[in-house]
Amino acid sequence: MSPSHLWNRKRIWLPVLSVVALTAAVVWAARESNASTVVVYNETLDSIAGLRLAASGQSTTRRNLPEGESLLWTLQPKGGGSELELELATEPPHVWKGGYIEPTGGFRVSLRIFEDGVVEYHAQISIWRRWFWGAPKIDE
Repeated sequence: MSPSHLWNRKRIWLPVLSVVALTAAVVWAARESNASTVVVYNETLDSIAGLRLAASGQSTTRRNLPEGESLLWTLQPKGGGSELELELATEPPHVWKGGYIEPTGGFRVSLRIFEDGVVEYHAQISIWRRWFWGAPKIDE
């Protein structure tokens, strides 16, 4: 095989493989952007012995969330939109309810737990969902 023939094969296959890889990455990112996630940040000055997080008929539990660490929870694509509920294993138990999330739609929710028990809620839609499907209409 002549060197020029190998060069011609590389000039064709390298761009084709690059386009296929890029297309696969975009399809994967768009598909994953539909999943909704919640991140709970422990910004207290102590470890949280345990916490329970519930939404859309689903829940997760975590024991011992050290100070400065976080919990990432990805909801399964089942159930409907609901309020979030966070329960801390403190004495007495601290329960926070609020915010809104749907199990699909690319919700990105962050909850920050502060030392005084205050929970800060922040939500947004994944950037992929906003770019390709537009921002949701919110009537307040």
